[in-house]
Amino acid sequence: MKFASFDSTDDTLLSISGITTLGYGLSMAAAPDLQQKLYFEDHVPASTQWTQWFGNGLIMAGTTKLAENEMRLTKAQKKTALKACTVTHALAAGLMTKQMLDGDFNKPIGIASTAFQVGLALACAVRSTADAEA
Repeated sequence: MKFASFDSTDDTLLSISGITTLGYGLSMAAAPDLQQKLYFEDHVPASTQWTQWFGNGLIMAGTTKLAENEMRLTKAQKKTALKACTVTHALAAGLMTKQMLDGDFNKPIGIASTAFQVGLALACAVRSTADAEA
């Protein structure tokens, strides 16, 4: 299935989900103070330690997603993994939206991040239910 301007396969979307989650986690773990200032408004209490632990959790999730591509999963297992990615990216978008509406999340980065999360969630949802490729 062609989606956007690349060949949207199960493996492609699982890789994109894993790489972006891993990258976000690495940025949180490596530069927690910068990320706090980038994503949150000034009135939101910051914690370098919690931001680093949050980054660590995302690193674990991202590496797990990437490992799934190397496990020679069956088509059904990949569809299940894509459904899980759909849920996690949709939840991220929902949380970002709530925090923007509450005045806690920086709106410019929040809008861009939310749009990306929604787009990835939709792409994973479409692929998770797509018929077998010809």
